[in-house]
Amino acid sequence: MVRVESFMFNIIIAILSSFPFLFIASVSFTVAGINFVSKFVDNIKPDFWYKLAFGSLNGIIAIVAETFTTSNAPYIIMIFVPLVTVLEIMSISKNPLWIYVVILGAFILNVSVIYNNVVAVLEIGSFSSSQNLNSLDYRILFFSLTLVVSTLAQLLLTKVLPIRELNFIVYRVDRSLMLVIYIYIVSITLLVVSFTSAPVIYVVSGEEVLLRIIYFEMILKDTVMLAGAYVILLFCCRDARSEFAIISLKKNLQWEKEFRTSTQTKAFCSYSYNATREWLEFEHPIFSSYSDNPCNENYYVLIQYYIDMLVHPEDKAKVLSELVEKDIKQKSQSKLLTSQFRLNRELLLKLLDNAESRELFKNTSREWVWVEARDTCITDISSGDLIVYVDLFNVEDMVQEKEKLVSAATMDALTGLNNRASAEIRIQSFLSSKSKDGAFFIFDLDNFKQVNDTHGHPEGDRVLQEVARILKSIFRSEDVVARLGGDEFCVFAPGMVSMDAVYRCVVPLLERCHFEYDSPEGKFVVTMSIGVVLASSTDYKYSTLYKYADKALYSAKEAGKNQWKLYDGLRTNSIC
Repeated sequence: MVRVESFMFNIIIAILSSFPFLFIASVSFTVAGINFVSKFVDNIKPDFWYKLAFGSLNGIIAIVAETFTTSNAPYIIMIFVPLVTVLEIMSISKNPLWIYVVILGAFILNVSVIYNNVVAVLEIGSFSSSQNLNSLDYRILFFSLTLVVSTLAQLLLTKVLPIRELNFIVYRVDRSLMLVIYIYIVSITLLVVSFTSAPVIYVVSGEEVLLRIIYFEMILKDTVMLAGAYVILLFCCRDARSEFAIISLKKNLQWEKEFRTSTQTKAFCSYSYNATREWLEFEHPIFSSYSDNPCNENYYVLIQYYIDMLVHPEDKAKVLSELVEKDIKQKSQSKLLTSQFRLNRELLLKLLDNAESRELFKNTSREWVWVEARDTCITDISSGDLIVYVDLFNVEDMVQEKEKLVSAATMDALTGLNNRASAEIRIQSFLSSKSKDGAFFIFDLDNFKQVNDTHGHPEGDRVLQEVARILKSIFRSEDVVARLGGDEFCVFAPGMVSMDAVYRCVVPLLERCHFEYDSPEGKFVVTMSIGVVLASSTDYKYSTLYKYADKALYSAKEAGKNQWKLYDGLRTNSIC
């Protein structure tokens, strides 16, 4: 068993001491290093192929360097590897020289400490003092593991370091000067110690106890020096974070001031509440109807009272979900919450205590008026509490104008029915739902052109309006009634699947849509032809319904007009 473990150990060491592994380690270190630097340095966004090319170049350089080197020179690795990597970063980015000085120092310090610790740990844990530290296998092993550990360290730092603060420090010489001075002093110290201690290790290589003391001292010294750099860095980041907080607070206060100035001049009701402690901060007289001292009441109990009293029943759930029920974290992240809903006009006018506010709603007589609530969420820097500033605006005119635009886009201006586009959308929506069966009707007026020719377009418009009125009176409110254009109309009646129901609709239509006129050529009559198709006999597409109903309509015209035809999937036939 011991032989097997020893054999496996030797295989692992052989792999780690090989040139292919050194090449892979060099590529990994370069890719991770460029990726880490790009997180906090501007103007550097190389794609993966750049990183891979530089990593491959570094791998070749490492192999050549080890091949032509006959002695263990750790101080050369400590400088050479970071320097080449920083020069490669400089070639693909544009930044002040100071930035690269900072990066180079950080790389030298980290690589130096990691290299020394790798040597010390391997010597303490795995190898006897009789081994030749100057051998090629040893040099490759130390070099490769240094690159691997450095790669892992860079990946970890990418995750844990405060990147925004680090960027702020690096680009400010006054902020990073102390850190950089410390880094270079420590780096030079480590290089000098490595240069002077390497010969000593060879001299005492036969004294295992003394070697272990040297290696333990090396681990302790290097780790403490590296930790000192990160302590200084974290203090710098803490100062940067405080400065960011002050800048952010000033911006928030300025934004709040500008926002409050612009909105309060137009709002008919403004107040603020403390969302953390759930009480009113600044009250509006509108709250006096609830209690003599509403500030003593829980805000959410208070606002629920007013929502129940004033808000339209259909809008209450929306107001609660969009404004009231969001937790503190959601509100602080949103900064601005808005919601439009309807309030009872009569009750609102009673609660508003000034003529200026009541003047806002004098131009509407509707029972429910549209308002918009805007909640501005600000964190109090001194207490940490979330303060919400609420402003209510009258948006009745805006909503009415929007309704007019929607109506103009979806309704036929002459008849008030759905137009062709909106009818198609609504009908297809029904056909895509679970209860998609129904009856589709197409109506066309017979001899309608003669009305326009003999009695003028105003009379023709009157006939179209009368037909629209008849259609709405016969069909249900949930049915889609539309004017497709000219004298062509359509209706989709969802759920109408029996022929009796269809019959009860088409018969009175044929009877009532009967208009007699005189003309120079004699009397003529305007009647209606109807084509019907049941959705269950189609593939539940509007285009298919229209095509089949149109065939049935054409059959009714061909059969003499003033009648209706049903398309049953195979033929058109009349059921009269």
